[in-house]
Amino acid sequence: MKPAVNRIASVPMTALLCCPQCYRLISYEVGQTQVKCQSCGTALRNQDLPTSIGSSLQD
Repeated sequence: MKPAVNRIASVPMTALLCCPQCYRLISYEVGQTQVKCQSCGTALRNQDLPTSIGSSLQD
């Protein structure tokens, strides 16, 4: 007999970004249009954010 699945948990895709002003790490959900640094208040818009988790890594 197979176990019954009551619910499926959804985990948001989060990424880390280094703040260009204070160099602290900012955690944000992938797909957000704007991210604000909690330390210094710098706001980063969609064009400043990586499009995917691995896009900021260099080969």
